[in-house]
Amino acid sequence: MEALTADGGPDFLLLACRWAKEAQFSGVSRRIMDLRESCEECFLPIVATAWTWLLDLEIPQMVAAPGGWGEDFHAVLAEVADLLSDRCPHLVVLTGGGSRMPFAGRLCREVFPTQR
Repeated sequence: MEALTADGGPDFLLLACRWAKEAQFSGVSRRIMDLRESCEECFLPIVATAWTWLLDLEIPQMVAAPGGWGEDFHAVLAEVADLLSDRCPHLVVLTGGGSRMPFAGRLCREVFPTQR
């Protein structure tokens, strides 16, 4: 694809992938319209092709599947819970793109219920 060989093409592809991932995590795809309207014309094929392909991946389901990121995240949360013993954190702060998935918050609530 010519867009990938253009100056900035690989960086633009990375940006489009990040936005697609975040759109899946949050359920808000409005930002791709901003990307499409603000990009150089030579990058439009990246937006059209990559965006469609990435949205078909169903990233949240892949993350929640056995062996996915969710299992690793749950294991880390469980390790922290074991280290805290009978104490429960007052607050769990989620950051990063994955924190936008309802799945991440659900795992935190499972491991750190409000009452033990």
